[in-house]
Amino acid sequence: MDFSLSNELEFSKSICTGEVKIPSFLFSNAKSLCKHSLCKTNALISILEKYSIQKENCIAIGDSMNDLCMIKEAGLGIAFCSKDELLNHHADIILNEQSFSELLNLTK
Repeated sequence: MDFSLSNELEFSKSICTGEVKIPSFLFSNAKSLCKHSLCKTNALISILEKYSIQKENCIAIGDSMNDLCMIKEAGLGIAFCSKDELLNHHADIILNEQSFSELLNLTK
């Protein structure tokens, strides 16, 4: 894995405070494609632009409504063990097993 994106847990004197820092790449900006104040699609767009990746060469994997915009925007949207009917409807592929092994076939 080259990198990962996530919220950061806050610590004080080596003890987790229970608070999180939300990374700026999630916040709405001039290039946002939806009206959400925070959206994973903003992070997706940021990565695609930074590394000059075409949207068609991108896979997004999600399991809840929080992933819907990202799944719809990616070149290939995958619903992973999702119970959300709307997410499953918009996904290109639905994985119901708790395993990513089926994804290996996509890389061939």
